[in-house]
Amino acid sequence: MAINKSDFIIGICDKYDEKLLHKRREIEGNVIGCLASDILLIDDSMLKPTDFITKDGRFLFSVLKSMRDRGCTVADEVTTLTNITDSMKEKLEEIGGWRQVQNIVDSCNTKNFDVFLDDLNKANICLRLNDKGFNLLEPVVLDNGKEVVPYKMFEKFNSQEVLDFYESQLSTLGTVSSNKIIDEGYIDFDEEFIEGLEIGTEVGVSFADAGLDVNGNKISTFPFLSNNILGLKSGTLSAFGAHSGVGKTTFMIGILMSLIEKGEKVLIVSNEMGLSDFKQGFLVWILSRYFNYRKLPKKKLASGNIDDEDRAMIKMAREYWRKNYAKQIKMVALSDADAKLTCRIIKKHIQRDGITTFLVDTFKITTSNGSNDNFWLQLVMDSKDLDAITKRYDVIGLMTIQLAINSLGRLWMDASCLSNSRAVKEVLSNLILFRKVYSDELVSGSAYDLKPFRSKKEDGKWIEEPYLPDPKNVYRCLFVEKSRRGIDSGDSGVAYLVRYDGDYCSFYETAKCRPTHKIIN
Repeated sequence: MAINKSDFIIGICDKYDEKLLHKRREIEGNVIGCLASDILLIDDSMLKPTDFITKDGRFLFSVLKSMRDRGCTVADEVTTLTNITDSMKEKLEEIGGWRQVQNIVDSCNTKNFDVFLDDLNKANICLRLNDKGFNLLEPVVLDNGKEVVPYKMFEKFNSQEVLDFYESQLSTLGTVSSNKIIDEGYIDFDEEFIEGLEIGTEVGVSFADAGLDVNGNKISTFPFLSNNILGLKSGTLSAFGAHSGVGKTTFMIGILMSLIEKGEKVLIVSNEMGLSDFKQGFLVWILSRYFNYRKLPKKKLASGNIDDEDRAMIKMAREYWRKNYAKQIKMVALSDADAKLTCRIIKKHIQRDGITTFLVDTFKITTSNGSNDNFWLQLVMDSKDLDAITKRYDVIGLMTIQLAINSLGRLWMDASCLSNSRAVKEVLSNLILFRKVYSDELVSGSAYDLKPFRSKKEDGKWIEEPYLPDPKNVYRCLFVEKSRRGIDSGDSGVAYLVRYDGDYCSFYETAKCRPTHKIIN
């Protein structure tokens, strides 16, 4: 069936064969219908006007996008006509008014949005391949001798399978070209390698400190942990696991502050906390750690019960942030842990915004009896997808994992706390687990004594000096369950005792310790 060329943006039909534009109006209509039904989907889709090549599709998307940018959360007739320009109203009437939009909405089911969005992405990928000189309409012979027309074959493919098909075809050419090969060469200690060691290229980005405070003193974050695992290296995925309420997100704020101080550009993809929650966390951290202002804890800030002094300090913190870290941290909040969408968002921000570090917060291990095999398998596969992104784009990947309640009370933490998802450990470069410290563990000589200590050098030798933690403080116990470039807690028997200051979104390394392998009620 021939296409109606008048449906398309000027120049599109001259540029592409009609077969590549077949069903394009239907494809774009399905996406527009879902976006009009739930305008919040625009936040997740990462679409832009140029993704639409029909006149109506591009116009309607531009209308919906402008409404969403103005803060609209619904796209009914009254809201639309109130928030668009007069020229947009005239154009809307030309294509049939709001009734036409409603007809599109009625014909779509938002539950199928991911399928519709992938159809649009696949169609656009095919156009871009055509732009790059790939002929999708001529028959090609596969390795098995079968002759196929790529575009016809792609009808049953999703967008990723289209890309995979061409990657597999390219890999059969004269040399091997695979994104699974991250490095190759003869083993030789050449000058380039030695020079790299001397300037520290083999060491990852340090998260030992976050620069200097207003008085010129170093803001210490995690110096011992960072030194232990040799920092966070590009092309690797690290996970931080804890139970609910232990402070995973607060822990990550300190790490992210250290990274952006080193020049990293960070993307946070969260399915647990919203943008406002993270803003409050970073603001309290800046106030307490950079300005040493401890009159505005997180609860007071959230309550809105702030005085003139608080307001003045908040203004100073805002100016400091804008001057030093403007556009270095971006966040996307999701309603749930959609791994495919998460990966798509991360890739687009890496390509579009130059993101060098991403954090996925949080994967939840909620099944307590270990019976849901599909759940565990999916978590492992999601981790592999994230790890593949770090290697393909040479970025730092971070993820937090909320552990299942069936591992509560275990004083020694290891990969078994991940239940049936312990295979995730094989994907990771670093796995850090931490938990609450119980009061009995701080009692010297008790059955659960942590035996905290600090190391100091005397007469050229390192000795251990007992450390007495203040029982009035709140502590967490941190385990290096895996480090490809450092010492694991399982090998050394040593964990970290860190002080937790939830009011001001901070952790402080305090001492090392040797937890028991017991279970406490």
